[in-house]
Amino acid sequence: MDIVLVQPWSLLKEALQLRVKFLLDIAPALVTVHLQNAIATSLSRTNRLVDASDHTVSVNPQEPDDGLDSKANLNFLVERCLILHGGDIGPEPPKQSTKRELGKLMFPQDCGYKFEIEDMLRASAEVLGRGSFGTSYKGNLEDGPTIAVKRLKMANTATTEFEKLTEKISSIRHENVATLRAYYCDKHERLLVYDYYDRGSMSSLLHGKEGKVVAPMTWDNRLKMAIGAGRGIVHIHRQEGGKLFHGNLKPSNILVNSQGYGIVSDVLFPSLMNHVERQPTTKYEAPEVAVNGRSQQSDVYSFGVLLLELLVRKFEPAPSNGELRDFVQWGKGVSREVDNGEIFDIPLRDQPSILKELQEAFHLGILCVQKLPEERPKMVHVVFLLEEFLH
Repeated sequence: MDIVLVQPWSLLKEALQLRVKFLLDIAPALVTVHLQNAIATSLSRTNRLVDASDHTVSVNPQEPDDGLDSKANLNFLVERCLILHGGDIGPEPPKQSTKRELGKLMFPQDCGYKFEIEDMLRASAEVLGRGSFGTSYKGNLEDGPTIAVKRLKMANTATTEFEKLTEKISSIRHENVATLRAYYCDKHERLLVYDYYDRGSMSSLLHGKEGKVVAPMTWDNRLKMAIGAGRGIVHIHRQEGGKLFHGNLKPSNILVNSQGYGIVSDVLFPSLMNHVERQPTTKYEAPEVAVNGRSQQSDVYSFGVLLLELLVRKFEPAPSNGELRDFVQWGKGVSREVDNGEIFDIPLRDQPSILKELQEAFHLGILCVQKLPEERPKMVHVVFLLEEFLH
């Protein structure tokens, strides 16, 4: 007996746009287990239809049968679409580990809200950015919050190692550090789920995104962004007996909350660094990192570059030794422009009353980017000085 089940064509296009793009783009390996369950459900419903009808059920694509279960058929069609696009039905779900349940969305204690992995799979998604650790997505949950999902490149690391990472991330609770809301771990995927900040990041607010015009930012706007990020970094540096550091500070990792303060994201810790192919040196990376590795003082260096960028917006000091950029020499070379205010971003030049604060903040940024780590201030001192400017 041949049975042909077809999703009503009026619903298929919209459903595939919302679900297949997300499944194929974010986690094709992750969803195969759930598709297996969905197909089993679809086959079960099909058997019941056959038993009840005692004859072949045939549905013409141009004359859909509204009596069929749309959700079950949609899951079947999504599975077929995955096969056509190179996907396949994966292995059986991995067994539970001794610490966590694999293949299930996990929530740290008191995370604020809960949803299921199926809700994520149904969500529409868009790429927010791609970095050295993975790809970030914005997910719009049905009847739920908007979330940010980080798909890590460390899928082949040990499960226990990933568990330790999530434990560290979830243990950091501070209003200026992005809170881990949930995480997912199975044989093929590692996902981290955070709140989505609709005001964007320092990068998008300062430089724009996809050709969009950048709205002018006041000194107070920029100062609050720097102070918030600085407070978050200070809190990170106090963890694990004062030995923890961020290690990857850059404009796209500084989000902005509804009050305009910076939020530090991508807190992934040294254990992850070993599983990521080293990226080319950027201007945010301290000169000693290539030899001695990351540290709290290399965070101070990165923050200094961020502070200078908030003040002047666009700058790219020329390398002075190989790929190393000498911000100290650059600062000396623009001393006249600092004195007369011409170095600062155009929206800041129209406020003569804040020129002294801008100059002091500039010199603080230069102090943070000293070549020798021991010559840089501690982050707690940097934040204290910045807070003196807050009106």
